[in-house]
Amino acid sequence: MSFETKLLAELAAPTKNAIVGGPFGSNLVSKDYAERGVPVIRGQNMGGRWVGGEFVYVSPSKAEALGANKARPGDLVFTQRGTLGQVALVPRNPFAEYIVSQSQMKVTVDPTKADVEYLYYVFCSQDQLDYIRSTSIQTGVPHTNLGILKKTPVPVPPLSIQKQIAAILGSLDDRITLLRETNATLEAIAQALFKSWFVDFDPVRAKVEGRVPEGMDEATAALFPEEFGTSELGMLPKGWRVTTVGDSFILTMGQSPPGDTYNNEGDGLPFYQGRTDFGFRFPTKRVFCNAPTRIAEEGDTLVSVRAPVGDVNMAIERSCIGRGVSSLRHPNGYRSFTFYAVRGLGERFKTFDSEGTVFGSINKKDFQSLPVVDPGEELLCAYEDLSHPIDQRIVENEEQCRTLATLRDTLLPRLISGQLRPPEAQALVEATAQ
Repeated sequence: MSFETKLLAELAAPTKNAIVGGPFGSNLVSKDYAERGVPVIRGQNMGGRWVGGEFVYVSPSKAEALGANKARPGDLVFTQRGTLGQVALVPRNPFAEYIVSQSQMKVTVDPTKADVEYLYYVFCSQDQLDYIRSTSIQTGVPHTNLGILKKTPVPVPPLSIQKQIAAILGSLDDRITLLRETNATLEAIAQALFKSWFVDFDPVRAKVEGRVPEGMDEATAALFPEEFGTSELGMLPKGWRVTTVGDSFILTMGQSPPGDTYNNEGDGLPFYQGRTDFGFRFPTKRVFCNAPTRIAEEGDTLVSVRAPVGDVNMAIERSCIGRGVSSLRHPNGYRSFTFYAVRGLGERFKTFDSEGTVFGSINKKDFQSLPVVDPGEELLCAYEDLSHPIDQRIVENEEQCRTLATLRDTLLPRLISGQLRPPEAQALVEATAQ
């Protein structure tokens, strides 16, 4: 089964400004931004399937002046300069309209000719990404333009097939989204427990005030002191001590191997170089290294140590770490405590990003000297008993996300090329749910 090919311009709605870019540079500048109003779609709003994230706004009157540059629910938005290949759908809510920034372009699709969600997946395919990059203008910052976008060839099956393809791939993305939302909730639970015990000292405060600590059995409550003492960090539960990262954890600073050991073929260990590889909780595999020099083990806490300092992830598998990353683990294997304790160093990390250097960084000596609280072995073990099952479920959900994403990325090119029929793809999707 083969599909007809059409230019994107042929699939646009027969209305004015159906394919349009952002305003001319001087027509939208930072002083136009307002605290509320009509959101502006910029590159940072283009990271996923749907336009979203933190927006800047322009006033309604400014938005009317930029009426030709509006995007509305159901439109498709593309990056014009910067991270070429980004594409996102404009969601049905919470906004009725948006302004497209100078670095984006939008297309309003004719619904009698094409399904916009199908087109979204077409532009996510590797063939389409390769086309965008091969036709980009390399002068200065790599960029594309409306003329190139309009002439982009697109495989166009019958509309009913388009909708089936979009529904199949969309169902996989919906499942991934649900799993990631679940992970955010689970992480918030473990983080809140850490904060209650080791930052706010809620169980100790309860005892001091003559109350029974909440949310724990008697045996766990008995592990907490009944009074506070003092320390260099201020008030601290009696018997607890202030120590350092170097004394509490095994810290490994990354080191970048020779460039000729890198590859994209999966040869060797996943190689993480810095913040660009970090995700919500776990890094994304982009590059591999077949001669690693510094290793992070599964479950290690990973920290960005260069530009910027302090982003925190967890290694979901054994990996190679470059000079922009460090790894930490507790000598007794308390993975969850290590992760949330290092996350709690966020404010201290910020000082290494604001010392007037070209870009922020932290060396091993400074990292090792950062203070952390040691509540004692029994409480560390008690916290791990409660938090580790939560964190393990987060890992399992992430692995399921990756399985679903691999299936989606495998089905996508075969569906839009006609090599695989929708019923066959649906059977494969249903098999993964069993």
